[in-house]
Amino acid sequence: MAINILSKANKKLSQLKDGIRVLAWEQYKIDNRVKGEEGYKIFEQEWLTHDIHKMDQAKFDKFIADLGYTVDDLLGERTRYYQKRNKSQGIGNEPANPDDIPY
Repeated sequence: MAINILSKANKKLSQLKDGIRVLAWEQYKIDNRVKGEEGYKIFEQEWLTHDIHKMDQAKFDKFIADLGYTVDDLLGERTRYYQKRNKSQGIGNEPANPDDIPY
């Protein structure tokens, strides 16, 4: 294992890709009638091979624009997802900032 310190730009891109992951997981659950940790393991196998992981910022920007999303849309979805997850898990009095959660 190695410590990896992302640049601010790479951190932002990682957060945006995580927003897409959230949207993809929510749709995957519906399309494939899966849920929970077991369902996520199946999703994760496909997610980790998706072309999104090879995209730089320019390609990613085109990708999300083609889908009709904005940066704010993705960050909002990501925040909503983690707030909902934190609340359901009883983490803190208020939902934690997703960037502060070690996962």
